[in-house]
Amino acid sequence: MIGDTAFQWEIRADQLPTMAQQIPGGIVGGLLAAWILAFLFRDQFQDSRVLYWVITVTFIHLVLFTSGYISYRRAQSADHETDIWGFRFTFVSGTAALAWGSIGVIFFYPAHTNIN
Repeated sequence: MIGDTAFQWEIRADQLPTMAQQIPGGIVGGLLAAWILAFLFRDQFQDSRVLYWVITVTFIHLVLFTSGYISYRRAQSADHETDIWGFRFTFVSGTAALAWGSIGVIFFYPAHTNIN
């Protein structure tokens, strides 16, 4: 990697296994929270927004699992594969964060709520 020192590479190499080990637990927790939230919102929002949201979050978490955990397990220790894995993980994690953040816009935007 251009510009990286040996020490920076050593730190990155130590961080990646830890991140990969945390992916399954994070995905299970995220999916469990999403489905509990959808269950709690099913009566509050009568349209299909809850269903679409929970399906989207589930899909994103499954993509995170395949692009993050499985691809990490299959990857060799080559520098370019580590960079690609890091980019995928960051991109899909950011997408999951945006999906979770969309709750405020989709469900609690003043025009969509019944609360006066």
